[in-house]
Amino acid sequence: MSMHTKFDLYTYWTSLISEINLQLDQAIPVKYPEQIYESMRYSVLTTEAKRSTPVMCIASCELFGGSCLAAFPTASACALEMVSII
Repeated sequence: MSMHTKFDLYTYWTSLISEINLQLDQAIPVKYPEQIYESMRYSVLTTEAKRSTPVMCIASCELFGGSCLAAFPTASACALEMVSII
């Protein structure tokens, strides 16, 4: 007996965006010199970003039985987003 589950990529994607943005915001606090940090934040926190890299990282973690919380820290999903901006 096959089991079919309906997966809605749009809903999955949009459910992760706010948490990814929050994690990125926390990962780059404004420090001295402020202009450098503000520039970094501008490029990483742009609202036009699709966040495909961290979403794929989180999905991969969940696919192999991990928790999405394990993929969120700067060392994984958010770090990938920062690198993909460059």
